[in-house]
Amino acid sequence: MTLVNKEEFENVISLLLNIDKELDELRIYAEKARREILELAKNEASIAKEEALKRVRTVADDMVKQAQHEAKAEAERIIKKNKEALIKLKERIEDKLNDAIVFTIDVLLGKKEIT
Repeated sequence: MTLVNKEEFENVISLLLNIDKELDELRIYAEKARREILELAKNEASIAKEEALKRVRTVADDMVKQAQHEAKAEAERIIKKNKEALIKLKERIEDKLNDAIVFTIDVLLGKKEIT
């Protein structure tokens, strides 16, 4: 067994205390670094979330515009079809009205009788 003198022993104790102090500082630094990394990750996640929301909004806006365009085209098609049907109905009404006028004139002139 080797004995050390008091000075060497004190140096070893001092060295161990310094190492312990440095370890405490490293723990504090590591915890601070961990918090900063977590904050950076949180910020990056927030940025990614905002970017994803922007993309979703863009896609949704495009879908709405497409749906509006399709709805407008369908409405125009229906309006055109209804307009054509109304024109045909108007023509039929005018034909029936003309037939009624001719019949009334024929009745008044005695060419036809109401039965």
